[in-house]
Amino acid sequence: SLALVILVHVTRNLESVYLEYVALVEETGDPEHARAAVESSALGRAPEPL
Repeated sequence: SLALVILVHVTRNLESVYLEYVALVEETGDPEHARAAVESSALGRAPEPL
């Protein structure tokens, strides 16, 4: 049962990050910038300027 809870939370977190990435790609039109921004926010650092 604990494994199921962990699986649900991991799935939810992955979905959240993916949706954030898609929104940033739509905003900026630059997939590489969106990837860098999502990685930076996931790692808790400020995004690097491009």
